[in-house]
Amino acid sequence: MSKKCVATHNGVFHADEITAIVLLKLFTQDEIVVTRLPHNHKDFSQFDIVIDMAKKYDGVKFFDHHQNKGGASSAGLIWKALAQEKNYPTISKLISQVDKHDTGEQLSKEFEYANLIKYMNAVNIYSKEQQIQFEKALFFAQEILKALKQKEELLHKARKTLQQSSLFENMQGVVFLEEFVVFWQEVIEEFSSLKALAWYDKEQHNYKIRLTPKMVQKQPLHSSVFMEFVHPSGHFGVAKNKAALRRYLEEYFKGNKI
Repeated sequence: MSKKCVATHNGVFHADEITAIVLLKLFTQDEIVVTRLPHNHKDFSQFDIVIDMAKKYDGVKFFDHHQNKGGASSAGLIWKALAQEKNYPTISKLISQVDKHDTGEQLSKEFEYANLIKYMNAVNIYSKEQQIQFEKALFFAQEILKALKQKEELLHKARKTLQQSSLFENMQGVVFLEEFVVFWQEVIEEFSSLKALAWYDKEQHNYKIRLTPKMVQKQPLHSSVFMEFVHPSGHFGVAKNKAALRRYLEEYFKGNKI
């Protein structure tokens, strides 16, 4: 891991430079060391990246969006340089909000991301407390962006898992997962033939079934002698073993209640 020295301005911090720094922390392999400098600082020779100051923009070292007429904030410029927009569309949406807020195109509402970061500034912006608040804002933003990054990666995993999974007991529309994956609900529209997911729970030693929302509306699960548990909403059920789940699903698709 190489060290990257990053410079940004002191005084009031905003969502754009906070987010830009966090993006470098999450999407590079470098150790990011941040120094906050007065706006009128001139010599940046010791820094690898300069964010939201210096009155320069080159997309490599200098990322002062005030010199760029493309409508992006420093966060948007860093995100563009990292070239991850297509891989992480949810993060791209957040960056777009930061850009619009920072450039005045569309100000964020009171409890939205950009304003929550702004509220973290200390009363005295040139006090020691302000540096502490700056670090807290970085942590806050990093936790949010890390969660969004993880979600995108889990969505990719869910999509890949569904693509590669086989049918449960050759039942059309019932996919058997080698392991349950979160966020599958957000990719099911890509699989028009999918009716339900089944998987073996290694911790509880039983088989579980979960219907897609469309199937819940059409034909919810019902209580049965073959099932240990069926959720009252009819979207989820638990069977003791594979044979019981297979028998239950055979009757379920026939429209029988047993």
